[in-house]
Amino acid sequence: MKRSKSGFNLPGILATLLLLVTTLYTPTISVHAEGNEEGEVVVTQKVNSEWNGGYVAELIITNNTGDELQNWKLTVDDDLEITSIWNATAQEEGDAVIILPMDYNAKVVAGGSVNIGFVAAGEYSELAITCSYDGKDATAENGENNNSENNTGNENSGENNTGDVTPGENNEANNPEGNNSEENNTEENVPEEIVPVEVQMNEVTGIVCDGDGNAVANAQVTIDENAKQFVGENAIITALTDENGLFVLGLPAGDYRLHITCENYEQEIVSISVIDETENAAGTIVINEIKPVIRGYARDTELESKYFAGAEVIIREGWDEHDSDVIAEYKTDENGYFEAELPEGQYTIQLKVSGYGSKYFNVVSEKNSDPQLLTIRSSAHIFDGKVFSAYENKNGSHTAMKNVTVQFYSQTTGELADETVTDNDGSYQVMLKNDMYYAVFQRQNYKTLTVNDISGDLVALVSDTYQNELDPVFMEYSYPMGIVSGRVVDQYGSLLSYSKGQPGIYFNRIGVVGDEPVQAPDVNIMGILNSKYVDGTYGDGTYYYLLPVGKYQVFIGCALTGGETAVSQIVEVKENEVTVVPDIKLNRAAQLSYPYNYKANICVIDAVTGEPIENAKIGYLWNGASSRTSQSYRSDATYNYTDANGELKYQHDHPYIRMMVSADGYKDRTINVIANRNYQMVYCAMVPESEPEPDWVY
Repeated sequence: MKRSKSGFNLPGILATLLLLVTTLYTPTISVHAEGNEEGEVVVTQKVNSEWNGGYVAELIITNNTGDELQNWKLTVDDDLEITSIWNATAQEEGDAVIILPMDYNAKVVAGGSVNIGFVAAGEYSELAITCSYDGKDATAENGENNNSENNTGNENSGENNTGDVTPGENNEANNPEGNNSEENNTEENVPEEIVPVEVQMNEVTGIVCDGDGNAVANAQVTIDENAKQFVGENAIITALTDENGLFVLGLPAGDYRLHITCENYEQEIVSISVIDETENAAGTIVINEIKPVIRGYARDTELESKYFAGAEVIIREGWDEHDSDVIAEYKTDENGYFEAELPEGQYTIQLKVSGYGSKYFNVVSEKNSDPQLLTIRSSAHIFDGKVFSAYENKNGSHTAMKNVTVQFYSQTTGELADETVTDNDGSYQVMLKNDMYYAVFQRQNYKTLTVNDISGDLVALVSDTYQNELDPVFMEYSYPMGIVSGRVVDQYGSLLSYSKGQPGIYFNRIGVVGDEPVQAPDVNIMGILNSKYVDGTYGDGTYYYLLPVGKYQVFIGCALTGGETAVSQIVEVKENEVTVVPDIKLNRAAQLSYPYNYKANICVIDAVTGEPIENAKIGYLWNGASSRTSQSYRSDATYNYTDANGELKYQHDHPYIRMMVSADGYKDRTINVIANRNYQMVYCAMVPESEPEPDWVY
């Protein structure tokens, strides 16, 4: 795609040139000309420099027509992405790039030329360029002079004075009878010498000083490298400041960036505009002195992630000076970082952190210093622990619990000492100082658990009595729980045995609206059938799950693509009881042909009245019904709407579907849809926006 934009512009630079502009440094890589050398406009292409991803090029328009060239325009039909241009403007026009003149170079005298420079992205290749002027074209293909104002090709050649270009005179030598070469004054046929217009150089002044307002001498001020090629031989592009910080440059009109560099100072870059016939002052430019500093981070020696915010940094002059006068004090920021600006030399830092013993460090203040890591060992200790579910599975083991918030409070002061969250393995780690603590364990849907008398004491710094490895804790659900258990059998009534294609099992919590079971608006639970026994042998199609008390509809689906789906009747889970579900039959031999065609009949009803809802909007969210919820439709969702009976028959290539449901005047819902072969009904109850959530019957 072509793209053009204006970069720095040098209006007035090289207004009209007789010869090609001579630059300070132009390593020509390639040159290509379009047009005939005589009688027309020649467009020459030059590449001055090239790199991986771009190049700097010039276009030279030379007027060989014999007349003044006006209102020229270049049309580039090749792929050209201009990022900066000078002495012209560029714009897109369809698939072409149009290059137009500035006010000062719209006319080109006979025998003169115009130089255009630009920076482009990509790799250079010869461009297909057409030059138009006064509405005419001059290209290399026809080699003709298309300027209607040039009359050398006029049929009435007798009316043209080809031997005398002096205007206003009737040259008798134009008579064919007197066409004697000896009678023609060749000196009179030579055009007047065209003197190129000189580019005006403007004085640009400025002052360089430091942050305290003091003049900076011997600072170098120069323009951008890519601008140096196009400002002309007479430009003053680099200068050094004098003892007063003054510098003077000589530049054509245009926009520039000045680079100011000086030893022991940070480089500064400023933008200026130079205008002809005006006073051009860059003003006062401030550069910051690079001063010697000490930089560092305060961190715990053992716990690498623990950086100390607000740690005291006490600095004394000299090395190994623990009791001399303090010359500076700092505090670390929220990231444990500090920076001390001090004269070059050797210093002693005392690092003090609440609850930690002081530690001393020998450091050096110098320019461009790297941050130093100052670590301090605490009188605290690292404690490790684990959190499990209080309920055992059928194999008698407990499930590790992730995302449990663990807080440790001092039993002496009651203040929070540390806080963390368990990882995927139910593990956590904290650092505690010498004290006695109690720990609080919290997770949504579980009872808060408190453990007292956690010891972090040391006895005479000899015998460690702190509890490094804390006893595991077991958390209980905050609501009544029961167990659901059952079997999946094949089409012959035998226990399902398998070695691959592990079936999934889904427990959809339901409520009752009227006499119809509907999915209740809470988390739906997903699991898998037992894949292996404890001894490593393959499982037998049984399941055993701990669930909150309530009513559920159990779905079984074959993990093999295109396999059968089975649904149980509604089962009720009771507190502290094992609910045995009648066998669910799954025909593992049944296989759909591609494209798979699973079917579901979704019925959307009012949760208060039980009446069907027409035109409820239903959108597919993702394959695989799960415990995840969604607050909005997918951006690429395909929508369907329920009929007058509130029903929607839905077909999909996957049996487990998560659906988003919305209806005017109702709260949005997400539901799990387990499709099968026979359009088994799945009910979705919608709660009116004006109504609170009903008391779902579980």
